[in-house]
Amino acid sequence: MSIARSPIAAALTAAVMGSPAAAGPFKTFKDWAVACSDPLTCTVSIYRADGRVVYFGLERGPRANAPVVLFVAVNGELDRQSDIVLSVPPLLYDLVVPVSSGRLEEGVWRFADPLVIDAVLPAMKRGTRMRVVVTTDAGFSEEFVSLAGVRASLRFMDEAQGRDGNRDALEAVGDGEPASAITRVTELNASAGLPVAVRDLWAGAMHQCADDESDLLADFGGRKVDLGEGSALFILPCGLPGAYNQPFLSLAFDASDGTARALMLPVMRREGPTLMDLAYNVDWDDRKSQLSALFKGRGLGDCGASQVWQWDGSGPYGQFMLVEERIKDDCDGEYGEWPRVWPIE
Repeated sequence: MSIARSPIAAALTAAVMGSPAAAGPFKTFKDWAVACSDPLTCTVSIYRADGRVVYFGLERGPRANAPVVLFVAVNGELDRQSDIVLSVPPLLYDLVVPVSSGRLEEGVWRFADPLVIDAVLPAMKRGTRMRVVVTTDAGFSEEFVSLAGVRASLRFMDEAQGRDGNRDALEAVGDGEPASAITRVTELNASAGLPVAVRDLWAGAMHQCADDESDLLADFGGRKVDLGEGSALFILPCGLPGAYNQPFLSLAFDASDGTARALMLPVMRREGPTLMDLAYNVDWDDRKSQLSALFKGRGLGDCGASQVWQWDGSGPYGQFMLVEERIKDDCDGEYGEWPRVWPIE
């Protein structure tokens, strides 16, 4: 999952398949995957490209005692007269979830009723497979969803959100007080709230990142990282993407004098070290204060270049230092570890 937004099919594929650069914590456990955004909203999900039930899982935000949301995406259209019926024999039988009780967002139906979650979650943790029946006026379809890996996925999500050992954990439950996940990251979905200096530099940069005809943050998203005392690191989309590479520009904002500066990113080339100001398909790891990027040589993602940079320094006066760079020139369908060019092996 990257900062750039995408249609649901691409987003679901990315969530399951992963990439060398993934936004926030990400891990797979047997048939299930855990994916967290930089601000630590996490999903535990299973993706089935060839089934009627395409996408099924749970989502939870970073707040203390945050509610759990059940979500389902199916091939085909559902209307508000449809029902989704869930069973986990012998733990749960024929729980009817009316589609009318949920909301539709980008092709995914979401259900926040705590009664549903309280019934479904314990059964998912103890069962081996879930029977999902989708009923409509035209009839019904039946699917069976593996539950292998659910408990490990929930434990990983608890750990990623800092809930392990707390009373509000879903799997790693303890006696600790519920607490919100600690993150300095805010998602940016509109350019209206950007500081003036950031907006001007973003729009007037040599690449002319801002687009007068649309709000790139609304289309592709961005991140603001709190550096303390009002200063911040802004990671903003820069222009429209190519077929599979979205460029981003990083800016440091100094609240003490209201100024902003574009940050340069060191990279290693065959002729020696150099700097670049744009990075592609970037993610921010707030736990490590690291920015990562993945430039795809082609859509399959089996070649290209990836980098990891460490934010070094205090407040808005820091710089990015290159931690690792890997380059793979051969687009050969192989997805193993790419050759490392820095540090030199």
